[in-house]
Formats: sequence, structure tokens, C-alpha cells
Amino acid sequence: MSAEHAGKHQRGNRGEFAADATSPSKTSTTSSADLESMLKHALGRIDSLERQHEEMKTSVEIERRALREDISRLKEAHKALQALTERETKALRDDLKSLNRENKALEWSFFQLARKVQEGWEY
Repeated sequence: MSAEHAGKHQRGNRGEFAADATSPSKTSTTSSADLESMLKHALGRIDSLERQHEEMKTSVEIERRALREDISRLKEAHKALQALTERETKALRDDLKSLNRENKALEWSFFQLARKVQEGWEY
């Protein structure tokens, strides 16, 4: 069989299939069934995606609520720590002032004692 003959044979076969495919009785039945199947598949996929979307929305909402609660708890903990820090800082400042007063009193006592000792040595 020559290449020219093979090419004509292939074109001829395509024509036969094309005639079968364009036959109204075969294409309308086949196309309707195919279209119906594709539509059912698409609707099933849409339903599946909608369910996934709702599940994700629910999950995100639960996570959002949990994060808001965490933020609220962290704010309260921060306030408590801040108040404690302020109290501790005030207590340390008060202790420092008290130590400074004691230090001045001890210095005064030391100088008084030193003066008395020096007076005692002078006699």
C-alpha cells in the first residue's frame, strides 16, 4: 500500500466516523447522556466543595474565637504582671529610701563616735 493510498484510507475512515458522530440519533442520545453525567459530576463536586468550605469556615471561626480568648487572657495576665511590677518597683524604691536614711543615720553616728574618740585622744 502506498503512502498516498494510506493517507486517503485514513481520511476516508475519519469521514465515516464523522458521519456516525453527526448522525442526529446517535449524537443527541450520547451527548445528552454525557452532558447529564458531566453535570451530575460537576454538581457532586460543587456539593463537596461547599461542604469543605463550610467545614473550613466553622474551623476558622472556632480558631478565631480561641485566639480572641487567648488575647483576652494575655491582656489580663499583662495587666496583672504590670500591676505586680509597679508594686514591686514601689517597694524597692521605698526600701532604697529607707536604706539611704539608715546610711545617713549610721554616718552621723560614726562621725559622732569618731569625734568623741578624737576628743578622748586630745585630753
